[in-house]
Amino acid sequence: MADYIKREDILARFVPPEGVIVPMLNVSVESIASLINSIPSADVRHVVTCDRCRYNNHCLTQEFVEDNSVVPFNSDVFFCSDGEEIKEDD
Repeated sequence: MADYIKREDILARFVPPEGVIVPMLNVSVESIASLINSIPSADVRHVVTCDRCRYNNHCLTQEFVEDNSVVPFNSDVFFCSDGEEIKEDD
């Protein structure tokens, strides 16, 4: 699973408080990578909407929505827990 971190968490570590002047720093790429890796990742899951799902038009969730809902099915918005994004080689 991919790691996701908040933009605010990175900026909080790199951007000084307003009014603080920071002289030029000699910082290595390794120290920046270490700092970024120390930020905890968010607990999120990648969402695949129906229009990007390999099971689109062959899905029980889609059939249920179409058969039992007053809301018209919209493949740009709907998603389910079984969504699997179409890969380039599919």
